[in-house]
Amino acid sequence: MLRITPSRKVSRGFTLVELLAVIAIVGVLAAIVIPVTQSVRASARASTAASNLRQLAAAQLLYAGEHRGDLTPVYSYTGDNPQRTWMMRLMPYVYPEITASSQLHQRRVAAPTVFDMPEAERGTPTAPALSVGMNWSIATSFGPKLYPLHANPRPASVIMLGEMVERNSDTVTAHDMGGGLGASGTPGFRRSGDRAMMAFCDGHVEPKSVRELAYIGKTASTNPWRWW
Repeated sequence: MLRITPSRKVSRGFTLVELLAVIAIVGVLAAIVIPVTQSVRASARASTAASNLRQLAAAQLLYAGEHRGDLTPVYSYTGDNPQRTWMMRLMPYVYPEITASSQLHQRRVAAPTVFDMPEAERGTPTAPALSVGMNWSIATSFGPKLYPLHANPRPASVIMLGEMVERNSDTVTAHDMGGGLGASGTPGFRRSGDRAMMAFCDGHVEPKSVRELAYIGKTASTNPWRWW
């Protein structure tokens, strides 16, 4: 009798060509996915920065409406509270439950607030994060008279607030005024187009480029930092 034995299926591993093909495919997919992921993250950061600045600009306008058109001083020297910063003056409009600087500090340590911009895509080892500051030219520490909003002939093109490379200060300055790109206190430019998010005196927010945010060479009618 003819006896038929079942055939055994011989398993074999991947060939070198197949492995190389898989590696190549994975590499192509990674090359596609990683830039897209970075772009999405950058867009999310920019969106958060715009939202934060929009809230702060709205708060400043509300404050000005209740104080004869004046924006908040950087620090208060009007006698009511010498230690009161511009951030604390905006508390009733952004965080009504916070009534002391120590509470704000604890809140910022626990989680980012509207005063803390998302981390810059390009920073320095000593100042990798962004915070927010008032335009140095319209903010003053020496009151009580400030620059009232109603005196501004072009509120839609003069900066009120902006995201800046973090430093121990409350004002943001132009990058071409001595510090240079990436210096502490200058606009926090992002890699995508080298733009920094700025809030203007009419309350709107938009990203501005390195060239657009230059101070030197601008006239009183074109300078984004001052109108006089």
